[in-house]
Amino acid sequence: MYKPGRQYRYQEPDATMTLREGFEEYCAANDLLDPGDFPSEKVAELFVCHDHCHIIFGTNTDIVQEGMTDFWTMWGADVGVKGYLEYLKDPFTKELT
Repeated sequence: MYKPGRQYRYQEPDATMTLREGFEEYCAANDLLDPGDFPSEKVAELFVCHDHCHIIFGTNTDIVQEGMTDFWTMWGADVGVKGYLEYLKDPFTKELT
């Protein structure tokens, strides 16, 4: 789990790691589900997109930075507001959150 005050390599402004390396670090740090465990491929894709936004923008999982990451998932990726709202309605998503 994320530890307040801890900075992961993917959060460093001058990080030279690839997105894959950052994603591996992020997943290990946050004990995330494997996308293959999701009952819906669409929900799995959105979770991965959201998590990639964490890596790209260097955000953690506290409530404020989750909100920032949600914003970038909707507006900075090809998910869009409508896609994100559909994702939030999914029963699996509701169970996780």
